[in-house]
Amino acid sequence: MTTSKPAVLFQGKEFGDFVIAKLDIPNAHRHISPAFTYYSSAFANYDATVASYRKTTLTALQQVEDNIAALRILEQEAQQQKDATASVQESLQVFTDRYIGGADPYLQVLTAQTIALQNERTHVDIMRRRMDASVLLIKALRGGWNTSQLPMVAEPPLT
Repeated sequence: MTTSKPAVLFQGKEFGDFVIAKLDIPNAHRHISPAFTYYSSAFANYDATVASYRKTTLTALQQVEDNIAALRILEQEAQQQKDATASVQESLQVFTDRYIGGADPYLQVLTAQTIALQNERTHVDIMRRRMDASVLLIKALRGGWNTSQLPMVAEPPLT
């Protein structure tokens, strides 16, 4: 004895007053009306457009999130680097005073100056990266600016 399940003859999506059907009948493709083909392709185009929009939206949100995180991290790095630069400047002053007093050779002063310069360069690089992240965040938010939004600077008088 064979069991048979009922055949699904009609499935579809509603579109206004029309029902777009998919017939589960062998060789049904030979009897498909042009309207069915048109509406099927319309649904396919709609689905592709929705998928593209979803991808664009998710990409934009990811870019915003990435740049907000980058700004937060770079702010912390900038504060740490600022503290390190201040500490190196203090040690540079100590080594300079000791050199002037004759307690240390000039090599100590040069080493401290080299370290101070490197810390300042690192601080400037972090600030540049913060500016880059700010611009990328504005771009991800689809914002912008023009020169009319910049603050007006009074020009010095010609002498």
